[in-house]
Amino acid sequence: MNDHIRMDSTQIKMKTQAALPDRETTARLRQLVASAISDHKAYDLTGICSGYGLAYGTEEEAFRSKFKYVIQRLQNLPSAEVLRVARAVQLEEASAGLDEELAKFDERDGAADYTSHAPANYCRA
Repeated sequence: MNDHIRMDSTQIKMKTQAALPDRETTARLRQLVASAISDHKAYDLTGICSGYGLAYGTEEEAFRSKFKYVIQRLQNLPSAEVLRVARAVQLEEASAGLDEELAKFDERDGAADYTSHAPANYCRA
């Protein structure tokens, strides 16, 4: 059982502005985000990616390799944007690896603890 609290979109924006990940962390986040998103069916991938603000592509690209489809859209994004997408994916997808990487990032970079700002109806995942 994870001991973290999921954040809403306002909290994501605040945390994303607090600190930026280094090159290695950004690369890991890209991999973890691509892995989480590519678990979906190939025919859903174009819409899912565009929903996270990633560049649109063709279904044909997605059918060739779901992981590559997603990673190509993340590859040229700056670290702040990768972090924003990672936090948004964290809200929607079940990914222990992504949860763990973001928690490490938050601890390492001294990001504020937002658990005190969480609504009372939030529960531990």
